[in-house]
Amino acid sequence: LDVRAELSNANGLLHGGVLMTLLDSASGFACTFNETATTRRLSVTLAFTTQFIKAGREGDVLTILGAWRPSTSQSTFAAETEIYNQANELLATGAAAYIVS
Repeated sequence: LDVRAELSNANGLLHGGVLMTLLDSASGFACTFNETATTRRLSVTLAFTTQFIKAGREGDVLTILGAWRPSTSQSTFAAETEIYNQANELLATGAAAYIVS
C-alpha cells in the first residue's frame, strides 16, 4: 500500500483503522488459501488483536508478511500478520482467529 494523505488521521499519521484493515484482510485471505480447492472459500473474523508499534506516514510504502495455521477442527484458523514500511521498520502486528467455509 502506498500511504496517501487521505488515509491519514488529523495528526497526519496513517490511520490505525487502515492498518487494522490491511492486517485483517491479509490474514483472512491467507486462511482461505487452498491450492487444491475447486471453489473459493470464505472466512469470517472471530477475534482480532492489533499492536501498533510505529506510525505510518504519507509516502510510506507498506508490505504485509504473515503466517496462518489450521486448528484441529480444520474450519478455524489462527493467523499472525505484520506490516513493514520501506525501511523494513515494523509498524503493526495482528493476531486473529477465523472460521473458514
